[in-house]
Amino acid sequence: MTAVTVSEHRQRKHNFPEIRIDQEGLPSPALGENSNFDQWVANLTRVFGTENSKLALTQLQLLNQATANIGSDRESVINALIAAISEIGPRDVIEAQLACQIECVHLQAMHFLRRAADSGFPETAQKYLNLAMRLMRMYLQQLEAFGKYSQGSRRMSVGQVVVNAEQAIVGNVESGGRK
Repeated sequence: MTAVTVSEHRQRKHNFPEIRIDQEGLPSPALGENSNFDQWVANLTRVFGTENSKLALTQLQLLNQATANIGSDRESVINALIAAISEIGPRDVIEAQLACQIECVHLQAMHFLRRAADSGFPETAQKYLNLAMRLMRMYLQQLEAFGKYSQGSRRMSVGQVVVNAEQAIVGNVESGGRK
């Protein structure tokens, strides 16, 4: 796991890789005039908090599968998900996976809210609202898990402690953090 500096995070937020959906419904790089495939993959790996291109491409494929029911604007939805994940700024693969889950649950909750609003029948609208509420609770739980995991990644280590008291701790002291 590698830590991301603030400047790397800012660069990541403004340099996310865009995709196009091909004829078979698969995501492919949307390469601009001044970009190439290797740079696109490098940007994708940064977005997904990894240095492993196969893992990043797998995450992209999972986003593609999660949006299979979206319809005609699927390409823009996937690009928006990638941008949102980039904005979250995952620092490792676990944070990236949580960010993907958070964004996909949010997307589905909004889908159900729209379906409830478009429904002409109160019973149907209530069913969609109930589904949306469950997903919104899950969304909050995922945010909490992300926060706990993210906070745990900030470890503080103290090598020497001098205390003028009757009780003291001798040795290394660590606060929080993943191991």
